Amino acid sequence: MENKINILITGVGSPGGPGIIKAILEEKEIFNIYLCDADQNATGKYLIEKNFRVIPKASDPNFIDFLLKLCKEYNIKLIIPLVTRELLELSKKKYLFKENNIDILVSDYESLKILNDKGLLYNHLKNNKIKVPRFELINKKKDFTYALKRLGYPKLPVIMKPRISNGSRGVRIISEEFKKFELLFFQKPNSLFIKLEEVLSIIGDRNFPPLILSEFLPGEELTVDCILNNGNIENIIIRTRDQMREGISIKGKFIKNEKIIHYIQQILCTLKGLDGSVGFQLKKSTNEEYLLLESNPRLQGSSTTALGIGINIPVIIIKNKLGIKNEINEIKNKVAFSRFYENIFYEY
Repeated sequence: MENKINILITGVGSPGGPGIIKAILEEKEIFNIYLCDADQNATGKYLIEKNFRVIPKASDPNFIDFLLKLCKEYNIKLIIPLVTRELLELSKKKYLFKENNIDILVSDYESLKILNDKGLLYNHLKNNKIKVPRFELINKKKDFTYALKRLGYPKLPVIMKPRISNGSRGVRIISEEFKKFELLFFQKPNSLFIKLEEVLSIIGDRNFPPLILSEFLPGEELTVDCILNNGNIENIIIRTRDQMREGISIKGKFIKNEKIIHYIQQILCTLKGLDGSVGFQLKKSTNEEYLLLESNPRLQGSSTTALGIGINIPVIIIKNKLGIKNEINEIKNKVAFSRFYENIFYEY
């Protein structure tokens, strides 16, 4: 027990939290795992309940001080954040943790600001001559209609997203082609399709978060997991998103595609100080090109599906950060995956 390394995982109630904990538990002879979340009943808590603590949300002014005190109390050597909103706060203050010999699996602040903001990211890549979907950035309701027309609406559907968000929050496909009757009886209630008049009616006179409008990419969607070690690209893993539920991939297969790997390498090379795991989502355009939808500059919840091809992404990036040698396993080919729900029971 004394020789084990203490690590702390935040956001263990996130959809991918329990799976990531289980992946790291494959190396329980090396690591003592401590867990925390702002939710007292976070799902991941019940995998190692005795090592769980409730922490403030990232928006709380006491978030950093509380977390640092907790790390000192448990002699934590490494923090693995799973919550997007914590990344910027932790990156900005990682020097405080480093002064106490505590590392954080988080990329540099300036690159995180770009990766977390779809508008900044698209502009950054466009300025670096890397192809992205056609897009418009809007902040005011009066700009909505003009921006849509520049993207080919109403002849073409347009994707609307908040520039800073995760999951499928605020995402809609603005289109005049869909039929409400078909949506009512043949689609689930969370359908992404919406008409422009409905969007404008919902907004009304209220302020709304900065939005990005972009061309609709109709083809196959992919998820990419990148393993980086102090800015060096170690691996790029591609999988299809054959079936999704509330924006989360639940069925797919692993593929190899050198053109996509080159595209992702181009993106990564424009950003400094990347570390750990960075995820991307791509979709095929009408021109049969895979283009960037968005990025996730952290361990993606579905990254544990790579266990099926023999790659334990959480363990690899943790060992890299701690300077522990990774054993290279043979990577399997032609592997598909399906994900399912599990139950956790507790008294209340």
